[in-house]
Amino acid sequence: MVLAFAVGGLTALGVFRYGKRGAEMFNFSGEQYRKKIKYFLVKEEGIRNRVYKDQAGIDTIGIGHKILPGEEYLKSVTLTPKQIEDLFFLDVVKAENAIKESIVVPLTPGQQAALIAFVFNVGSTAFKKSTMLKLINQKRFVEASLEFPKWKYITLNGKKQVSNGLVARRFREQQLFNS
Repeated sequence: MVLAFAVGGLTALGVFRYGKRGAEMFNFSGEQYRKKIKYFLVKEEGIRNRVYKDQAGIDTIGIGHKILPGEEYLKSVTLTPKQIEDLFFLDVVKAENAIKESIVVPLTPGQQAALIAFVFNVGSTAFKKSTMLKLINQKRFVEASLEFPKWKYITLNGKKQVSNGLVARRFREQQLFNS
């Protein structure tokens, strides 16, 4: 039986499943980790205090925050640096939680950071259905890293097409995953 825990409880679950090493398994905290994630994602997404269309035509603001239903008010505001930071933190926590809920094996810090960046971009639903996740949970990390380049498509006018920006991003995520 697997019990659901609040944030932080996954560390306890890690200890239960993997012993003392498990305490570090889902340790998605720490200054270095947070800095690495923020640096990577700011470099990939940029920072904008007003709404813009991303390459797929989706309304976006801050550090790559896709404006969701119920957040239409964000289309008419100028965010402060603090608001950008807060929105970014919430998006990273969502990505972290998706990974914590899905991964059942220990990850390296590079793998954690790469997966946060990946899930931040593709979303938790897509990640949870992915071959990459299945391979990671089978500890087939080399094969899992080969899945990154496959996620290079955007949909424009109802048609899937290769995005050169995503090709380059997936390469950088793959490198981080393998670091």
